Amino acid sequence: MEQPLIRLSEMITPTRIIELDDQSKASALKRLCDTLGSCPEVQDSGIFYRSILKREELSSTGVGMGVGIPHVKIPEVTDYVMAVGRSFQGIDFQSHDGQPVYLIFLIGASDRQTREFVRILAGLTRLLKSERNRRGLLEASSPVEFIRLLREYEQA
Repeated sequence: MEQPLIRLSEMITPTRIIELDDQSKASALKRLCDTLGSCPEVQDSGIFYRSILKREELSSTGVGMGVGIPHVKIPEVTDYVMAVGRSFQGIDFQSHDGQPVYLIFLIGASDRQTREFVRILAGLTRLLKSERNRRGLLEASSPVEFIRLLREYEQA
């Protein structure tokens, strides 16, 4: 499978990695969308949030293994954006395996970025299949350490 042209570690900044103490999926998604709402790539934060919720209504993006990957491709996003939430108590995400989510990777893209978008989602899923990788990202001591680990895992 082709590697994405964009590395996940290049899509994220320390200010876009937040600790979540939210009890609900909707609240956690709102905080993550708000984190990206001021990014120049997100032209309408309200539409972005509503699109994320609408996507979740179709089918939960709780992929299992304690991970959620909510994502949308919409015209109101001009280029890739990503925020990460870490929850140490876990959030009920209506995941496919019925387990709580501890890591949430929220991704937005333009509706014109289909091929690369699929590669990014596949690469993230592949990286997160490793329990060692998931644990490392969850236990990273800071956002900078999180990005360093993400970069290391991508190169492995």
